[in-house]
Amino acid sequence: MSYVTNIILKVAIHENAVRGFNKELDNLTGYQLIRVDEQAGGDKVMEIDVHMAAINGVDQKELRQLFFSTPWSQPEKVQLLVQEHEEDLLKVYWIDEPKRFVLTECI
Repeated sequence: MSYVTNIILKVAIHENAVRGFNKELDNLTGYQLIRVDEQAGGDKVMEIDVHMAAINGVDQKELRQLFFSTPWSQPEKVQLLVQEHEEDLLKVYWIDEPKRFVLTECI
């Protein structure tokens, strides 16, 4: 049976740490996030980078540890949004200085 984890990563423009995050995510799951902000509609260029993937059965604790341990150059601009299989809400994680980790739920 498939158990999909939907992942959205929002970062500052040209955040280089995404490469390291993706490498570790690939080690963890065999997959990487794909940058999608370039496909956005409208007549303007998005002012954030957005990366996404739908991956089977991601261990949530390991995903959070990866997110919070990644050396983001602008951690105040990074958000991780996760929605598990058959859940109705996204869980939103971000890093709030000084290194407090925040979780909220949204629709």
